[in-house]
Amino acid sequence: HFHIEYFALDLLMNDDGECAGIIALCMEDGTLHRFWGQQTVLATGGYGRVYFSCTSAHTCTGDGNAMAL
Repeated sequence: HFHIEYFALDLLMNDDGECAGIIALCMEDGTLHRFWGQQTVLATGGYGRVYFSCTSAHTCTGDGNAMAL
């Protein structure tokens, strides 16, 4: 399945402290969705925009890295 134009907000953790999915915002209609899975891959791009001067896309803000910390 593909979910286009969703923005990951936070990781869902189980009682053992393991990542079990994500909470995501549907950019089209503003609804929140929970996506559960046996494995979670964070493929959220870079974080070049954390620096004042850079050439990265405006969406490269490091949100995925921040969720994992």
